[in-house]
Amino acid sequence: MGKIVRLSTHLANMIAAGEVVEKPASVVKELVENSIDAHSTSITISLIDSGIKEINVIDNGIGMSSEDALEAFGRHSTSKIKSEYDLARISSLGFRGEAIPSIASVSNIRILTNDGSGGFEVVYKAGNYISSSNKACSIGTNIMVKDLFFNTPARLKYLKNLSSELAAIVFLVGRFALSHPNIAFTLTNNKKEIIKTSGNNDIVRLFGELYGLEVAKNLIFNEFNGFGYKFKIVLVKPQVTRTTRNEMTIITNGRFVKSNLLTNAIIEGYHTYLPVGRYPIACMYLDIDPLLIDVNVHPSKQIIKISNEEEITQILSKLVVETLNGVNNIPKALVIEEQVKPQEYKKETIFGIVQENISYEPKKEVSPEKLFQEENVEYVMSKPVEVKKDHFPYMEYIGQAHGTYLLFQNEEGLLLVDQHAAAERIRYEYYYDLLQKQDVVRKSLLIPYNLEFTKEEMLYIEDNTDKFLEIGFMLEQSGINSYFLREVPSWADFDDLEDIVRKIINMMIINKNISVMNFRDGIAKQISCKSSIKANKALSKTEIDELISKLSLCKNPYNCPHGRPVLVKITSYDLEKMFKRVM
Repeated sequence: MGKIVRLSTHLANMIAAGEVVEKPASVVKELVENSIDAHSTSITISLIDSGIKEINVIDNGIGMSSEDALEAFGRHSTSKIKSEYDLARISSLGFRGEAIPSIASVSNIRILTNDGSGGFEVVYKAGNYISSSNKACSIGTNIMVKDLFFNTPARLKYLKNLSSELAAIVFLVGRFALSHPNIAFTLTNNKKEIIKTSGNNDIVRLFGELYGLEVAKNLIFNEFNGFGYKFKIVLVKPQVTRTTRNEMTIITNGRFVKSNLLTNAIIEGYHTYLPVGRYPIACMYLDIDPLLIDVNVHPSKQIIKISNEEEITQILSKLVVETLNGVNNIPKALVIEEQVKPQEYKKETIFGIVQENISYEPKKEVSPEKLFQEENVEYVMSKPVEVKKDHFPYMEYIGQAHGTYLLFQNEEGLLLVDQHAAAERIRYEYYYDLLQKQDVVRKSLLIPYNLEFTKEEMLYIEDNTDKFLEIGFMLEQSGINSYFLREVPSWADFDDLEDIVRKIINMMIINKNISVMNFRDGIAKQISCKSSIKANKALSKTEIDELISKLSLCKNPYNCPHGRPVLVKITSYDLEKMFKRVM
């Protein structure tokens, strides 16, 4: 007898289940995808004990005939593809034909379905056929999976606790709802409702149903159509953030997918709007020719390959930047509610659209190096001039608190400006633009700095002196472990220049394979922080006017380079409430 034998159908299904069915969320995914492909407008997922004891998925789709219901338990039985041509143009969610037999091999499963010709029921246990019969039911399909992994205790052992398994299902159903806002989803666990969406294609309402009112009030939208791609992005303003990357949802052709490149493109688009360690809530819808996307690279069908992925990421990142730059991003201050403990605060969204958006403008432009040197340039208050709608509010200066916070008022309420954060943002954008230029003007140092380095740093500098020249720093070896810094960019006029150069070198060494021009962001942050006005420094009215004028011209005047807020608003209503003028 030969050593190679053909596996039994039951054993093959159990092996396939190891790829397709990892946990209760995997079962929910496969069954809901089939319900969506069946053109359902309502899908209900009912769980017992986070799906380990029971998963019941009910839809109002087109249903199956008795023949199809029986055939669904055969391996590689599918209605989604018929030929190699279809495999290259997949438009459905499920297509492998492994879900039902794989799930059946590790559970007790019952399918009750009706395609309009009458109801039919099929029952399997541990992959073995038990019974089938005609049975009355509504048009659509009802699949019940009980006792998942009861016959594979090793796999059951490695499931996480009930809360973790439920969290995975909640996350998944949320992605389905975002992918198909035209479908009403209901999710319950142990008869407790967790998710319920209306399925009326209203994106704002959908985000409110999934994330709450605060998120729904802070949505912004944008679209792009060209080069064979159609983007629609739904972003939440950076006042509302999360501690993980999980709430950045990528949807291609109606399928929720995972893509580090596209996720990083969204993060890059939010650049400097978010504090370190915080991530946005965002959803990207990409419609693309099925020929340009491969969804058949992983059994879960969530990891995909996209042609021209780098081009797509660039478009997406620019679209996010454009969207965020076009809106007002001033957060409201947290206001203490009446009759609550001091540590409990009311969470509010930012104030609405400003009817008249005007700002200060200096009589004459100056570089940031001269920004607060009154003797070098004459400043006067010019009449307010209009800027981009919703970009920057009119603000009337009324005072300074603790030498750190500038106080302004307008018809909406009271605004506070962190003077250090504001100066950082101004200088950051100035230096960021300077570092992009290819023709950097250098100046010689009268007395060169002699900088000593470690062996690792020396090796890197020896091979990359041209990269330093690109941003204006000329280094000349002066010893076994040292270099002379002979020339610097014309804008580099700092007392702690040596410290800044060392930090630039350190950034370049850590990220050796990236072009120097990609370091301009980190370099600009270092310089802007070092050279900005500090807290606890009293400013003159002239300095304040110039600061606000410059800030109003920034691409993002609402956040410092590290993502902290520059402006905070307390509305007139909040002031009246604090003084009990309103209830």
